Amino acid sequence: MKALLTFCQFFVGLVFIFSAFVKGVDTLGTAYRLEDYFLAFHTPWAIPYALFLSHFQCVIEFLVGILLVFNIKTKITSWVLLLMMLFFTGLTLNDAINNPVPDCGCFGDAIKLTNWQTFYKNVILMVPTLLIFIYRKRQTPWFHPFFELVIVAVATIGFTSFTVYNYRNLPCMDFMPWKVGTRIMDKEDKPVLIYTTYQNKHTGEKKEYLISALPHTDSAWVADW
Repeated sequence: MKALLTFCQFFVGLVFIFSAFVKGVDTLGTAYRLEDYFLAFHTPWAIPYALFLSHFQCVIEFLVGILLVFNIKTKITSWVLLLMMLFFTGLTLNDAINNPVPDCGCFGDAIKLTNWQTFYKNVILMVPTLLIFIYRKRQTPWFHPFFELVIVAVATIGFTSFTVYNYRNLPCMDFMPWKVGTRIMDKEDKPVLIYTTYQNKHTGEKKEYLISALPHTDSAWVADW
């Protein structure tokens, strides 16, 4: 059972760390997602707090992931994890049914999921989450309390600094389709074709000609068009 619980903690913890990283690398983009929710749920007064909440959400997710992976304060962590998963599972169920926002942004721009796929993902995560919560008292700490404090402090300060750095500068890892270095044009530039339209002076008929194929040497054509 302890081995199973450890596996569950690693699995859920790594998912939380990954989710926090891909959102924390672009907290401004995450803030836009939160603004979508505020508008959908008719709480526009919360929009000015979207950026702060974006940083806060990313740091909390990352910290929960770290606590799970390093088996720190399991009893408290399991409660926080359960409450977060209940909230997000309920929220994504509403997204899947009512579609208030087209993209919840749970994995930022790194992995795009539909609302139903996001809900199913949360349902799957609820299984190990419930195991971690039900058997939370069976796990014993791996580290001395002092080292646990050091790990929590380093994780909190380090990841907060990471999110702030990426906000104040360009994201250190861009998951957008048109990131720097992406070639927008075709690999082989196609020749530019220019067309022009001529009108017959007598009949009013109009014709479109490829400019490189104009019959300009034909004096009769030049006289009539």
